[in-house]
Amino acid sequence: MNTTDLLSRWSALSLDEIQQELDAGKNLMATEQLFGVDAVATMRSGEETRRFSGPREAVVLLPGLMGSLLSSVRGMITSLWLNPALILRGESHYLELNQEGVADRSPNIWATPVGCEKLCYLKPILALHRACQLFEFPYDWRRPIQFNSDLLSQALERWADGDPAMQFTLVGHSMGGLVARAFAARHTEQAKRRIKRVIMHGTPHFGAAGAIGDLMEGNRMMALASALNDNNSLRRFVLNMPSAYQLLPSPRGIFPEAQRRYPVNFDVYDARQWRMEGVRQDFLDEGRRFHELLADFNHPVEMIAIAGCHLETKTDAVLSFDAAERPSLLIHVQSEGPDSGDGTVPLYSAQLPGAQMYYIQEVHRYLTRNDQVTQATIDLIYGRTPDLPTQLPQPRGGILGLFRAVGDPESEAARLRQRLTDGVATEQDLEQFYFLDF
Repeated sequence: MNTTDLLSRWSALSLDEIQQELDAGKNLMATEQLFGVDAVATMRSGEETRRFSGPREAVVLLPGLMGSLLSSVRGMITSLWLNPALILRGESHYLELNQEGVADRSPNIWATPVGCEKLCYLKPILALHRACQLFEFPYDWRRPIQFNSDLLSQALERWADGDPAMQFTLVGHSMGGLVARAFAARHTEQAKRRIKRVIMHGTPHFGAAGAIGDLMEGNRMMALASALNDNNSLRRFVLNMPSAYQLLPSPRGIFPEAQRRYPVNFDVYDARQWRMEGVRQDFLDEGRRFHELLADFNHPVEMIAIAGCHLETKTDAVLSFDAAERPSLLIHVQSEGPDSGDGTVPLYSAQLPGAQMYYIQEVHRYLTRNDQVTQATIDLIYGRTPDLPTQLPQPRGGILGLFRAVGDPESEAARLRQRLTDGVATEQDLEQFYFLDF
């Protein structure tokens, strides 16, 4: 079985079935090709954890942006995300929302979240499944965060099944942490009853400068999608995606300027100041209201944040114009110290006032599946002290960071297409389809 077929197969299996296949060594060659030998060994070596005895804590895992599988379940029955074939065929428009950002653009598509994607989350999901009573909360990451937080409210009551004493720990990676916080802000009394604690991995509480660049200029991964098929238009997709605007740096007055200067030299919530077509004032307004929502309440439950640090991260965005009024965006980066981050989310955004903070030098996408973070999360779930520093540690050497493609997008697209055709695409190959990373 090739690697993309393996991911597709796992999307239809339960966690117990996936664990059984791993333990039996089924499709071992493809699994090791996809994840690497060491990661597969870890996923197969959970016998002691599996024999865990005693009452299990109830845990809800909330993945980050693009971390939930989306499928069209009516009309056109097809996988939408993660589906490399969709991009190869130039059908990214099937992922687009309508002009109002409230429904699918194509009348033939009825997108529904059907699970957490396994490329990023299988390893931590299996670990949490062995140690806890695990519930997954995939969501439509294209939609406003408040919308998904309301669905979380409904899901918690369904899972509690009328038990007034049932309580959950919410574990949110990146945007998943924002969904958890929005739920607590919009459903405060329910959160007090149902939630023991919220544990967040690399959550951008105050947005990120990199989100400005994604909206204004796109990024290399978007260029790669166009190189794979010029019918793809991921920038158009992102400009019409409400949740993307909620990842912009929070407005002045909300951003913690007492700790750090404001990272942008223009009002990102005024579409006129962008001076470019496609920026949505209505979505900017919704983004502002979202940040105001989070700023306007005291945390009703314990908040815990694990932040990545000491990796090259976009921290500031400076917009300027030439004599012909053509915009130019300068992005500042920092690779070490208190002004660094996890490669995506700056430390100034991952740090949440009032939350217990822990730190680790790790890449944003890999935070949740980092073995130390996974163990720390399980320790925190059971009220134990995790083995992570509570103060910013010293940077450590070595090669850290996401795989970055080199060369022009056309050459990389040709290489990627061939590896998919040969059925030998690795994790690093498939990660290039993630055109946004939150």
